[in-house]
Amino acid sequence: MEFKKTLKQIVPIKEQERLYYISFSSFLERYEEGRGQGSGEVGALAHVRLITGDRNAALKDKLALVAQQHANPFVHINHWVKGEVWCLEALDEAVKQKDACESRKKDTEKEIVSLTDTINKLHANKFTFGAMFKSEAGKKEDAIQKETVRSELQKDVALYDTLKKYLTIYLATVAIPNYKKQRIEAYVRAMGRMADAEVRNAENTYDCWNNFQKTILSYNIKY
Repeated sequence: MEFKKTLKQIVPIKEQERLYYISFSSFLERYEEGRGQGSGEVGALAHVRLITGDRNAALKDKLALVAQQHANPFVHINHWVKGEVWCLEALDEAVKQKDACESRKKDTEKEIVSLTDTINKLHANKFTFGAMFKSEAGKKEDAIQKETVRSELQKDVALYDTLKKYLTIYLATVAIPNYKKQRIEAYVRAMGRMADAEVRNAENTYDCWNNFQKTILSYNIKY
């Protein structure tokens, strides 16, 4: 699935956005501190600071908060895609198990034919490898045991037909309709959670940079 491969690349990229804020805050702090030490806080605009100093501690905290609260919205999509794959595999397995009833029925019928042949030989006192060292009474007892097994297998043949019928009806009327409904619900929930995460990220980002903008404007430096 091409989208699944793309998603594996997007998730860590979006995670890098959070780390970006942490690194960027540290870079700005080092720059301002280094510039202040180099100039000795003397000269025009030497007082201009954006994230260091008592006055601007709040802006530094804003950047730290953005990094802390920044959510990766694609995590929800990643979980949704995994759920889609697992549910599709489960449904596919259910259909395979329904179809397997026919092959199991045929295998059972073959076993019944083989048992019947062995039972007939035992009753006719003919040679069989399983009874070559048994007495006549032992052969009769063996024949009775095999007839019991054959009787159970004959019941199984009928049950396979019933089981396949029930599975076919269940898949058509319950499993597949529920699968379609739940997949749509899962899609909408995932997109809703992604949208919520993106809105919160946008709100936090706006709050942070809006405060930066106010501080920048307070210095009356055009940009």
